[in-house]
Amino acid sequence: MGYFGFTYFEENADSLKALEIDNGEGCVAPSVETAQDGSYAPLSRPLFIYLSDKATERPEVTDFVNFYIENIDDIVTEAQYVPLTDEQKATLAEDFEALTS
Repeated sequence: MGYFGFTYFEENADSLKALEIDNGEGCVAPSVETAQDGSYAPLSRPLFIYLSDKATERPEVTDFVNFYIENIDDIVTEAQYVPLTDEQKATLAEDFEALTS
């Protein structure tokens, strides 16, 4: 058994067997959808950016985070991560706006 990123699995699915997880509600296979909705836990997890209150007062930090939010689809594709849903992206933008307002 080995652990690696979901994208690696997708690229090599013809030679790998994925492990389904049963958290008490039946087996769940790894997929973009189960990673996004959290049902493939604990083998999938969100990736967070943490900022201190003081950091949000620095324009270069807020510029960077705004760039990240505005370009998240391209960044996620380049990094080969599971993309956020539209709802998750909206929540991210709203939460950061509330933090910096």
